[in-house]
Amino acid sequence: MRMRIVVGLLFLVGCTPPPAPRGTVKGKVTLDSQPITGATIMFENREIGVARTYSLDEDGSFEIKSYDGEGLPVGKYQVAIIPGSTMKSDEIPLAGKPIPKKPPPSTKIALKYHNVDTSELSADVKEGQNTPLEFKLVK
Repeated sequence: MRMRIVVGLLFLVGCTPPPAPRGTVKGKVTLDSQPITGATIMFENREIGVARTYSLDEDGSFEIKSYDGEGLPVGKYQVAIIPGSTMKSDEIPLAGKPIPKKPPPSTKIALKYHNVDTSELSADVKEGQNTPLEFKLVK
């Protein structure tokens, strides 16, 4: 009986799937050739159940990193650009410290870009290094 339990536990441990292959995801977002600031980029792949957001830097650039590692799991992602920024972990203030000011949105982003279903923006993430993405929005 004890042997069956040990064998069963070894079987379960040995059946853990390996981590999904990942690819780097970085790039820049512009609106009419000007960098977008004060906005968030969202990548969503409903098929594999992954959604990640990242605040655009002051020059409109981004690089996706999370607790899972650099980049995203391999796959095709729908992309949205949403006005407003989220705080990065290194910006969260300690108790008693002032909250850092976020840059105001530099532009008005058309409503169609706010949602992955209407933005018509996408990214195909391949394993390893990927070419930096360029999302060129228009008014």
